[in-house]
Amino acid sequence: MPVLTVYNHGTGGSSTKSYEKLEIVNCFGNLHAAADPGGRFVNWLITEGVGSKLDPVNRGLLQFDQNSGSMVQRDSGTTFGKGLLHSALGSGVQQNVQNLLEVLKYLKATGRTPTAINMIGWSRGAVTCIRQASEIWRDGTLGMASVPINIFAVDPVAGASADKEKQGSILYPNVRNFVGILATGERRRAFYPKNQGTLSVASGTSTKTAWVHFPGIHSDVAKISGEPGIVVFDMCARFLQFCGTNVDAHSGFKSSPTRLLQCYFNMVLGAKRIGTTTIKGDKASHKVGWKDKSSGAGDWMKSGGGFKDRKLNVEQVSGVDVLVNVHHEALFERHYPELYDLCFDSRLEPMQWMMAFQAPRIQLRLRDLELYSPGVSELLGRSNQSVAKADEQSWRGALDACALVP
Repeated sequence: MPVLTVYNHGTGGSSTKSYEKLEIVNCFGNLHAAADPGGRFVNWLITEGVGSKLDPVNRGLLQFDQNSGSMVQRDSGTTFGKGLLHSALGSGVQQNVQNLLEVLKYLKATGRTPTAINMIGWSRGAVTCIRQASEIWRDGTLGMASVPINIFAVDPVAGASADKEKQGSILYPNVRNFVGILATGERRRAFYPKNQGTLSVASGTSTKTAWVHFPGIHSDVAKISGEPGIVVFDMCARFLQFCGTNVDAHSGFKSSPTRLLQCYFNMVLGAKRIGTTTIKGDKASHKVGWKDKSSGAGDWMKSGGGFKDRKLNVEQVSGVDVLVNVHHEALFERHYPELYDLCFDSRLEPMQWMMAFQAPRIQLRLRDLELYSPGVSELLGRSNQSVAKADEQSWRGALDACALVP
C-alpha cells in the first residue's frame, strides 16, 4: 500500500497561491500534486488554510460516500465576511482534521490503508498535523492507530483562541518521528507556538522528537527566500523522502552540506542576504536581515496587545555564539571534525590552542569555509571554549533517524 502524504496549509494559505509565494507547504504540496495528478486521496492530500479562498468551512468539506465508494466535496456556498472571522478564530482546523479522517475511511473501504502517513504543515497547518494524528490514535472505529505517522511541523502556532486545546497538545505513540521548526525572533503573543514545554509526548520510546531553532520571525522559517528557509526546505525534503514520500521534484530543495553550513554561518555573521524576498511580477523587493517582532505599534496591534518571549533555548547549543542550533552543530561536527574538536572539545591552554588553530591542516579547512562565509575564521577563532551540549537524546533521535544531517 502507498504512503499517504498530507500537506496542511496555515491561516490564509492555499494551493491556489502561486509558486512565487515561496511558502513551504505550497511548494511541496503543489509539486506533489503536479507530479501525481491522479493520486489525490490515495498518495497525497492538500488541506486548505482557514480564511483562504478555499476555506474548509465554506469550500472544502470532504465526505466519503459509501454508496458510490468515492470521495465527494461539499461546499456551503456562503463565504461573505467569513474569511477574517475564520482566520481570527481558527474555524476550519477541525474540518481539516475531519477531512483526513474521511479520506482514511475511503482508503480503508477500498483496501488501500496506507503503510504510513507523512505530514507537513506551517503555522496552524502544523498544529493541524498534531490534531490529525491525535484523532487517528483516538478514533477506535477507524482502526488505524497502528499506522505510523511522521510530522514536519514549521512554527506550529495554534492562535490565541486554540492554544490550550488538548487534542493539539500531545503526541501519541502513532507519531514515530516529529521535527518541530521554531523561529526565535517571533514574539507576538498571538503567535506563541507549540514547543517542547507545551507539547507533551505520550511515549518517549515510540516517538522521536527534535526541536530546531532558527533566527527570524514566523515567515522566515517557512519561505525559501532566506537563509533559514533554505535550511528548513532542505530538512523537509530529506524528511519526506526518508519517510517514504518519493517526489523527484522535492529533491530540488536539497542543498549540499557546504551550502547548509554557509547558510548557518551567514546567520551567525548576520549576512545581509538573510531575509524574506517578495516577488511581484518581475520585480523583487528584499528585506535586509531579520528582526525580532518585539516592538512597534503595528506589531503591538497584530499581536493582540502584547508580546511574549518564546524562551526556546532549552535544547539549543549554548556556551558560544558560533552555532545556531543542534542541526548546525551536527553538520559542523560531521564535515569538519578536526576543526570542531579543536574549537569545542580540545580544552587547551590559550597559547597551545592558538598554535593548533594556526596549523596548516586547520587553516586549509578554514579556507574552505571562508570562501563561502567571509568572517568565519575570525568567528571560530574566538571559540576556544567547551560547548554546553544539549541532551543528545532530545534531538539526535529524529535528526539521525530520518537522515536530516547529510
